[in-house]
Amino acid sequence: MTDIIDLKNVTKFDGTNFQLWKFQIRTILTVSGLMDIVDGKLPKPEAVAESHVTWNAKNAKAMCILSSAVEYSQLEYLITCETAFDMWTKLSSIHEHKSAANKLTLMTKFHGHKMGSSDSVAQHIDVMVMAKIVGTLPSKFNSLITTWDSVSEGDRTKDNLIQRLSTEENRLTNSEATSDALAAVKNYKKAGAVNNANSSETQGTKPVNRDKGTISCHYCHKRGHIEKRCYKKRDDIRNKKEANNSTKEDESVNFGAFMVSKCESASRILADN
Repeated sequence: MTDIIDLKNVTKFDGTNFQLWKFQIRTILTVSGLMDIVDGKLPKPEAVAESHVTWNAKNAKAMCILSSAVEYSQLEYLITCETAFDMWTKLSSIHEHKSAANKLTLMTKFHGHKMGSSDSVAQHIDVMVMAKIVGTLPSKFNSLITTWDSVSEGDRTKDNLIQRLSTEENRLTNSEATSDALAAVKNYKKAGAVNNANSSETQGTKPVNRDKGTISCHYCHKRGHIEKRCYKKRDDIRNKKEANNSTKEDESVNFGAFMVSKCESASRILADN
């Protein structure tokens, strides 16, 4: 548990705006590489497995983050939980159920609503439209649904609702983009770590680029090139080979002439006899 997460700027969950808090914590857990532990996608391995110790360390870290990000009023629900997954499931079951109950209440009000004797047709239609809109919103707007119940009667208008919905939609879009960016940063860091490791392993086999002005040839002692690429050495070797070939040819010619001379001498001796 080396990487310490700074939670001082994280708003502690007090039972309200659960979806906002959940998104905030989900982002932190994802960046920390702990979300698979929390949502149960990475179950606890067998005690004999080598990954058991690693899983326990990650689970403890996730439990620390979750317990530090809630008020005492919510911590009471979690004191019997043994894993981060249990804590996450407990909070979700309690507060997402409340959001679903709020939707049910709104739909009940919608179907049971009757126009009051003092209401205008326009007011009656607005109330019906607002109830229908709020009652059919997806779960990502649960925090708005919760706060809408606390809005005063005078401010609970169709225009105000539409404005709040537009603002919430923009905020969610920006938050999703931020989450994607954080995930991209995490993947980039992982890729960088792998590349650095590969670079370290192959560093001894790769040539080191150096300024040509700082290198010198061990053969001609001039700067700007190494002995392997020395033109003088290459020319000297070629000239030496040519000289050797010429010497061998001369020796061969001389030897041939010598043998011819010996044969002629032998022929004269035989003829004299």
